[in-house]
Amino acid sequence: MNRIIKVFLLLIISLNLISCSENYPKTVSQIDGFWSTNSRYEIDINNFNEFPEEIQDFTKQYLTRKIGKLNLDKSRFSYGYIASNKPINNKSKKNEIVALLYGEDSKENKELDTKYNYPVYSIGFEYSDLTKGIEKYDLTFIVDNNGKILKNISFPKVDLKSNNLNFIPLDSIHKILSERKISSRKLELDLRFDRKKQTTFYYARTFIRGGSIAGPSCFPEYQEHFKVNAITGEIIEYNSDDRIEYYNN
Repeated sequence: MNRIIKVFLLLIISLNLISCSENYPKTVSQIDGFWSTNSRYEIDINNFNEFPEEIQDFTKQYLTRKIGKLNLDKSRFSYGYIASNKPINNKSKKNEIVALLYGEDSKENKELDTKYNYPVYSIGFEYSDLTKGIEKYDLTFIVDNNGKILKNISFPKVDLKSNNLNFIPLDSIHKILSERKISSRKLELDLRFDRKKQTTFYYARTFIRGGSIAGPSCFPEYQEHFKVNAITGEIIEYNSDDRIEYYNN
C-alpha cells in the first residue's frame, strides 16, 4: 500500500512540475488558413517550383510589394494547391463533395465556372524571425489566373523603405504586466491579425489567481485576458472590472 501511495504522490508532483511551469513563451506563431474555392479539381503543391513560372514571378512581386524583400528573405514556401474546373495535368483528383452532389454539367458547376477565372492558385509562405520571438507567421493568399487577388495575406503594414518589422519583444509583455503589478505566471500568447482594423496583436492570457493544493498556478480561479498591439505595445482591449490596473503608474 505504501508503495502505491508513493507512486501516486510522485505522479502528482510530476504533473505539478509539468503543468505549473512559471516560464512564459519565448516564441509565438500566427496561423492563417486558406479559403476554399469548392472547385472540381485540385492538386496539392509541396514545392514552390511546381507552380507555373508566371505564378512564381507574381508571388515574389506580390510579397515584395506587401512585406519588402528583407522580410521575404526571412520567409519560405510552406504549402499550396491549384484549383481548377478542368483536369490539371494528370494529377487531378475530383473534389468529392462537388462530384458526388452535382454532375459535371450541373448548374452548380456552371456557376463555379463563371465565378472564378480558373485555375486558382492558393499559396502559403511562412515568415520567421526568432530574434523577435516570431517562430512562424503565415502568409497565405489566393490569386486567380488573371492575377486577381481573391484573398490577401494578413500582415502588419511595413515601411518598404526600411523593410523592417518592429514587433515588440515578447519580454516587453512581461514588463507591461510587471509595471501594472499583474502576475505573468503561465503566460499564454497568441499572435493574431485583425482584418477589419488591419492590426496585429498579441492575445495574452495570464493566471492571476491561485486556489489549489496542487499549486498556485495549476487550477486558477480567475484568468485575465487582454490584447496588446504587437507593434506599439499599446493595450488595445482588455477584460477587467478594475481597469485602472492597466494604465501606466
